[in-house]
Amino acid sequence: MKKSKKTRELIFQGHRYLGLFLGILIAITGLTASMMIVMLDTEEFFIQQGIEQVTPQGERLSLEVLSDRAKNDSIAQGYSIVNGISPYTFPNRPLDL
Repeated sequence: MKKSKKTRELIFQGHRYLGLFLGILIAITGLTASMMIVMLDTEEFFIQQGIEQVTPQGERLSLEVLSDRAKNDSIAQGYSIVNGISPYTFPNRPLDL
């Protein structure tokens, strides 16, 4: 009788700490995922607020030409290399291609 009570108590303690550990892990995962979603939305908002209205002038350039110009300018100014430009930076924004 004593052995089964001791085993039950041991299993109960293990269950308690396992539940506590998994609960904290799930809470941290949920909070960080929520922060990532909010950060994406606020980042897009602040980028839009910081960019002035651009009035198109002259002919439109392709993304390849713009990418090459950005690469050359970044190398000339000593910045890191630009890997490319994508129209899919903000998936919720309609493309004006």
